[in-house]
Amino acid sequence: MSNSTTKTQLEAKAQLLEAELMLSQGKIQSDIREKFGDTLGQKLFMVHALNRRFPNLNIVNRMINVKPDDQAFISFKHVKGSYLPNLVVRSDPKQLNELNTKRKFCNQEQIQPLTESQLEEFFKPGEVVRENRAKMMRRESIDAFIETCPVEIIRDAFKAIDQDNLDLLRKYMQTPTLLNKVISAVVDV
Repeated sequence: MSNSTTKTQLEAKAQLLEAELMLSQGKIQSDIREKFGDTLGQKLFMVHALNRRFPNLNIVNRMINVKPDDQAFISFKHVKGSYLPNLVVRSDPKQLNELNTKRKFCNQEQIQPLTESQLEEFFKPGEVVRENRAKMMRRESIDAFIETCPVEIIRDAFKAIDQDNLDLLRKYMQTPTLLNKVISAVVDV
């Protein structure tokens, strides 16, 4: 392990511990964001929120006290902060109910509560991403589009890409000529 990796891990541990102390003293998200900056503060707060809601996973403990070469280790640095708001909403019944009420009004599919196994899967280390990879829309953009797009065919296209499942589009392929005529009549191409 390099010195820079060790330094980064020590900094993350110190930040996690300080945020934990602040929360135990009754501080709220805005206090943590003020202390650490908006992005890092939000990430720290949300990791701790998920840790409280899923105590069996020991998320923060695994970031602070587990050695990096242990399979149970979770690297705070590699947690995608942009995914955390969605996970936090799905883990809070009140926020999820509010979101699903809005989605129901828009005739959108309801979002299911976050399960412990789904959160455990989220924190598993992923494959290394190479710098010369093909350009693609960011994961959080795809997820957000799937959740918010009111146009079923577009939403299904994003789901098909996300799930690598073309069967989700087969129903549209039954009548492509008719579908293309309808779309061209509605949208100025």
